[in-house]
Amino acid sequence: VSTQSTGDGIALLPPLNKSILAMVMTFLKSVSEKSDINKMTSANLGIIFGPTLFRTTAPTTMEQIKQSNLLCGVIQKMIDNFGTVFPKERKITQGQAPVQVMFK
Repeated sequence: VSTQSTGDGIALLPPLNKSILAMVMTFLKSVSEKSDINKMTSANLGIIFGPTLFRTTAPTTMEQIKQSNLLCGVIQKMIDNFGTVFPKERKITQGQAPVQVMFK
């Protein structure tokens, strides 16, 4: 999945869903930046949040596993390419709540 296609898919989301996703990804980006301390790299965060944020509709267990792996990669890509996928978002600085960043 390319960064461009990920961004194109996000652009199709309703505005509120897009804002919520951007807030979650802003948080996950800040978590991944401390991976030397917390061990939560973008890949690890993708494994945790891929199945949580996206549902698979695959009819068989094997297809669900394949789709789940793809979704984990999408989350990782959104974190690793945050500035490209969410160009209008700013990084949260210490002491700022995500809502303040999103709606200023």
